[in-house]
Amino acid sequence: MLHIYKDVAPSVLAILEKADESKLKVWQLLDMEQMPSFIHEKLAVVGDAAHPFLPHQGQGGGQAIEDGVALAAVLPFGTKSSEIKDRLQIFEECRYERAHRIQGYTRTAGMDTADLAAKGMKLDMMEYMGYNFGHDAWDYTTKALRMHLEARDKTLRFRNPIEFGASPGPRQPLGMHPTSVEIQALRKATPEKSRTYSIRFRTSRTYLQNLLPAGFAFTSPATVASASISCTTLDGMTWLGGGGYSMLGLYIHGINYTKRNGSKVFGTYLPVLFENAADPIITGRDELGMPKLFADINVKGNDGDERSEISLSWRGTTFGTFTVSGLTPEEPVPNGVNGSQPVQRGPGPPPPPPEAGTFYYRYILSVGEPGKADVEYPVFIPKPEAAEGTEAPKSFASKMATISLQGKNWQTLPTLHHVADWLAGMPMYGVGEAKLVTSTVVSDSSANAICHSWVRDIASAALNVSLTNLSAPTPVHFFSHGSTMMLGEESESADYWKACGDEALANGIKGVIMMGAHWDCLGDRIEVATNPSPGKSPVAYVHPSKYVNYKLVPDLDSADRCISMLKDGGFNVGANPKFEWIHDTYLILIRMFPAGCPPTTIVSMNARFDPHFHLRVGSTLRPLRNEGYLFIGTGGAVHNLYRNVWAPMLKYRDNFAQETAPEGWALEFRQSVEDCMTQNRGPALRRAITRLMKHPQYRDAHATDDHFMSACFVAGAAGDWEDEQEEKGRLGAETWELTNMCNSQFTLGSWAGGQRVAAAAA
Repeated sequence: MLHIYKDVAPSVLAILEKADESKLKVWQLLDMEQMPSFIHEKLAVVGDAAHPFLPHQGQGGGQAIEDGVALAAVLPFGTKSSEIKDRLQIFEECRYERAHRIQGYTRTAGMDTADLAAKGMKLDMMEYMGYNFGHDAWDYTTKALRMHLEARDKTLRFRNPIEFGASPGPRQPLGMHPTSVEIQALRKATPEKSRTYSIRFRTSRTYLQNLLPAGFAFTSPATVASASISCTTLDGMTWLGGGGYSMLGLYIHGINYTKRNGSKVFGTYLPVLFENAADPIITGRDELGMPKLFADINVKGNDGDERSEISLSWRGTTFGTFTVSGLTPEEPVPNGVNGSQPVQRGPGPPPPPPEAGTFYYRYILSVGEPGKADVEYPVFIPKPEAAEGTEAPKSFASKMATISLQGKNWQTLPTLHHVADWLAGMPMYGVGEAKLVTSTVVSDSSANAICHSWVRDIASAALNVSLTNLSAPTPVHFFSHGSTMMLGEESESADYWKACGDEALANGIKGVIMMGAHWDCLGDRIEVATNPSPGKSPVAYVHPSKYVNYKLVPDLDSADRCISMLKDGGFNVGANPKFEWIHDTYLILIRMFPAGCPPTTIVSMNARFDPHFHLRVGSTLRPLRNEGYLFIGTGGAVHNLYRNVWAPMLKYRDNFAQETAPEGWALEFRQSVEDCMTQNRGPALRRAITRLMKHPQYRDAHATDDHFMSACFVAGAAGDWEDEQEEKGRLGAETWELTNMCNSQFTLGSWAGGQRVAAAAA
């Protein structure tokens, strides 16, 4: 000790010399490897028992306190015993990485400068201080718990600003489930009422036809068509605290939409709906995609009045006036604006089919790209069925009504003049009938809303047979691509890939995000393919006719988005405009999409093959699943070329020929992969996949790590808290090659509505 301090001030040395050498003791510093987990079932280990600290920062006590605070946050008073296991998983997610990272800082702080330099490390005190002291365990953990609870409740609705959590609205009144006891009691105490005036009139089909998006058509070829102006006033709405509002829309009758299979859906088309309150406009646009605009709507008239008048205006400028008079009671009819359907009256063409509901078109503009849509597709809302035990609506009818629509300029209607001008130009060939329908039952249109993904090829645009909403996360696939002969020969795996591709197209995917097994980057770098016209590396032993003419479609816009997201996530990432695609990716694309490659983005691996690094790549890009992108990792469940048995392939010229069963190590690891993929969800999936690299048979199954990294990428993309609510992963097909190569095909998650490919291995 005196030797170490020989250069300090003499006064300090004098103090040290007073120490009794016979009583000096060496304080042994102990360290410990990371525990694989802090929790087991309902047990949690905290403090130094979980993460012992060296003394160089004095953080042992601080981290133990943070453990206690995090436990208090996830286990508030009233937590049910059945929830403890899930809550402890949240605790570990919040504490595991942070505690170990600060452990690492402590170890670094205790190293000499020379040792740091020798290991290529540096001590960044500002970084350490920011991470050590810029964290609040309570705030961080309570947010994680809130996100967990929100992900578990599938009835919650989220709209901007999403930072404040789920938003109340018409389909989540007062933040509660519509069927809750509280909501039912409020609705019973203050019934929700509606009054709907509708005026049906004749106009020009050719004029109205210009409003219809591709795929829609009039059922009748006649040049005269029917449309309605419908105005509904709602009152006593629970979700508005007992308040109400009015809406007025143009409804075009006699419209059909042709589905992929050639069958037709018949209904009414709604091109525009005016409302006089911001709340229903925002919720209707965000949740239902309805074409809503703001306008002042003034309704004058009651049930017994001789004459009712409705005006449509904006800041004092009136551009629509509608009157109804002479209303008389009629027999009760179902709610709606269409009235009774036409019936056959003597010779002539048959009446059109009944209108089953209302169509409209959803369009969301892309931010920063004027004229480009982030998403667009038609939506269909079937007619609501009358609830059992409810009072039938009262209906009044008349033949006396007027419609007056006035065009305005940009000075008087700066944001609506284009709509007002079009409405004013609509020919009026006469009023057919007018109605007033009053009801104490207000239907929730979202309960029946069916959102159909838009088909990019306008020539074949059609409503999908499977009903889908792309705001839900897409499934994620981990495909074992096997040898090149998986392209050259048919197999159950190839059939499953094709079925998954068909399902993806039926659900209107926006593009594909892939990580393969044959492209990696040195250092800490990853790259995204941006070659606008990529070539293909040759596929050994496969006839060129099976792949040379297949046109690859790189998605450069999505590649740029991936690069931006990964940069924001802290990755050293860049574009590679010269990358030529390799068979590990385009083999899968050819099998999945033989008719044509969808827009595809390929992300490289990193040559250090850190499982957590690749997991984080998938996690960073995961939000794209909510936009309709399909994630695919292509590698191998068991893929060790050195341990394959090649003799049967040479003897029979068949990769699938097996004279003997797979060896025990291959069977054991293959089973472990299946267990991880099919028995874990959410963060548990991420932990299970990364732990596989410590499996006793891992190095037998994977001589190199490259074919396993895409499994980590997939676990990152499908291992969020939100994914805990998905069904467990499934083994869709499996093909053994060269005796010991196991090509397992896994799918995690399912399409909205529960559609899924039947497992070929079942």
